[in-house]
Amino acid sequence: MPRTTKEEVPVLKVDEAIRIAKIIEYAPEDRLPLIVDVFNQAGVNIESLQNAAGYKIDRVQEDILRELTAILRELKDPRITPDLTVVRAELAGDMGHCKAYVSSLSGKAHAEEACRVLTAASGFIRRELFLRLKLRKSPQLHFIPDDSIAYAADISEKLSDLGLTGGTGTTEETDDSDSAENL
Repeated sequence: MPRTTKEEVPVLKVDEAIRIAKIIEYAPEDRLPLIVDVFNQAGVNIESLQNAAGYKIDRVQEDILRELTAILRELKDPRITPDLTVVRAELAGDMGHCKAYVSSLSGKAHAEEACRVLTAASGFIRRELFLRLKLRKSPQLHFIPDDSIAYAADISEKLSDLGLTGGTGTTEETDDSDSAENL
């Protein structure tokens, strides 16, 4: 069978690229050079396929984060307050599970209560994600309480108590000394 030129090699879809990347990922170590050689002979660039698989997961992860935040605003449960935020979403490689980190300005205890409520409503949230993102399969959601927003607010409060201004690194004492020099 003659080797094909690059023009004759069909462009792979992202799903096909993910399948090929999984074949390479789970291949036994002794067979990996043979598998890579077969793909190289067919004119398939393995590195670009692995990047394409990661790109799709990252893109869907960002979409899920955006839509989860929007769905959170639309829930009518009084335990879901406006100070609740989805900080981060981590999507598994097979896109079957998603960890959503939920934080609240009210503290970690409020975030834990909200996670229990969101877990109870996860069926509704999964359906909404499925309809909005037009996914083939909606991932199972795992809500994890996070205190990063309360922690950041606490750090900001401590910085303001020390007299540090927002990111300039100057203190009130240096401002006073500057005004004394100008006299």
